[in-house]
Amino acid sequence: MKKYTLFICLFVSGLALGQEAATEKTPEFPQDVNKKHEVKINGLNLLAFEWLDVSYEYLINEESSFGIAGLLAINESEVLNYYRKSSLTSFYRRYFSNYYARGFFVEGFGMLHTYENETFDFNGSGN
Repeated sequence: MKKYTLFICLFVSGLALGQEAATEKTPEFPQDVNKKHEVKINGLNLLAFEWLDVSYEYLINEESSFGIAGLLAINESEVLNYYRKSSLTSFYRRYFSNYYARGFFVEGFGMLHTYENETFDFNGSGN
């Protein structure tokens, strides 16, 4: 019975919130009026994988933006960081929502990536 009650509550609240968002045509947020630049640091990558992950995004208008992101392995002795050294990524995003550069987006990007590759010759001349 508790499972059904929880499911019904989640379903009804989802419908209620969905209707509220659908009825708003042009919501205005005071923090988004003159916002053009965003700088982000991914804290989870820093704590979990010891990767410094920083990005900058320039908001062109309410529907699109472009930016650049960089990733650098801090502790190269870790197993996950053994091959990955650094990367530099440029991107363009197209947003599909009523909000100013928020919500669902499609992204095109290109990445310059450095890594360490070790190859072993198993068919060598062993003599």
